[in-house]
Amino acid sequence: MAQTYNIYLRKRLTEFDLIIRNLPYRDGLIIYNRMYLDAMVNYLTLQKYIIGDSDVQLSSEIDDLLERVYNCLLYTSPSPRD
Repeated sequence: MAQTYNIYLRKRLTEFDLIIRNLPYRDGLIIYNRMYLDAMVNYLTLQKYIIGDSDVQLSSEIDDLLERVYNCLLYTSPSPRD
């Protein structure tokens, strides 16, 4: 069961990776992007908790994606001058 779940999760991580790569070019900086990225952070954090220490490589992939999502959130945040 855990192996099947890990396969599903890897598929979702690949989808998230594609979304993050295309985000700046797709819609520009709109509130929808920020909401989607916030939801992605919640989802990835939950998945990291669920898998625990059972798959170190998968946990590392989640950490990498979380870092990229946080960077995107920084990029989409309004500047102090706005």
